[in-house]
Amino acid sequence: MSYCNELGRDCVNHAEMASLSVDSGDPVQISLPDSVAETPWKVIVEYRTADGEQRQKGEVFTGGNQYAYTAAPPGSNSQVLVVEIQQIGAAYATNKQGQPLLDPEGNRLFRVRGVWSLQVEPQNT
Repeated sequence: MSYCNELGRDCVNHAEMASLSVDSGDPVQISLPDSVAETPWKVIVEYRTADGEQRQKGEVFTGGNQYAYTAAPPGSNSQVLVVEIQQIGAAYATNKQGQPLLDPEGNRLFRVRGVWSLQVEPQNT
């Protein structure tokens, strides 16, 4: 976990990642506190398909009314591996010259203010 103020300064880092045992094919439900849910945030889900291929998917929420998320694998033989929440800060990401960093579509990238990760371990049944 890492957490900074709105401008991406005064950061606190914790090395511990939470973990949870989940059966293959089962979703992982997460809930967010008001202090995160009422700000822009992104979820990134990493999973392993039935063919053993690792993939990622992500979604951004900006409306301030998404307080929970269900990370569902794409099939009954797929396994969620990691669920990561990123709280988006007010500051733009910049290069060393102070110029804004842009995504492939030309949009400015925002700095991530906080990151919380959940490591999902396959449960033996």
